[in-house]
Amino acid sequence: MISSPAYKERYTGVDVQFLDMGSREILERVRVERNRPQADLWWGAAHTTFQTAAEENLLTPFRSSWPTACPPLLATEKTSGTAPMRPLKSSSYNSEAVRAEDAPHDWDDVLDSKWRDKVLIRNPNPSDTMRVIFGGNDWKVL
Repeated sequence: MISSPAYKERYTGVDVQFLDMGSREILERVRVERNRPQADLWWGAAHTTFQTAAEENLLTPFRSSWPTACPPLLATEKTSGTAPMRPLKSSSYNSEAVRAEDAPHDWDDVLDSKWRDKVLIRNPNPSDTMRVIFGGNDWKVL
């Protein structure tokens, strides 16, 4: 069980358990559990994955109180959800090992042979977020 001590103190009767899975794996699990759901909340996926789940009647409509403060682009009626953020596509590097002017600044830089076997990227296949990042063309070095 993972949750903050303040949350546990305030909500003593709530059992919070997080399962870290890619959105495709979650979609498959929700499909399997269609007749006997095991989860209360699905956090994170591309809008197309949520749209698929909504079209398959796998989601229960829910409206939280805070989406009225969100830009219209982030609130969606069709998928019964609200995007809590827009992903920032970024990279990080060890400034003790790589000088700022030598760090990669876009995808083309990462393709340079000098970075072969030196770049760590999460497997994008099970993750909608990673597919969104790889599909984007903007990049920001941290």
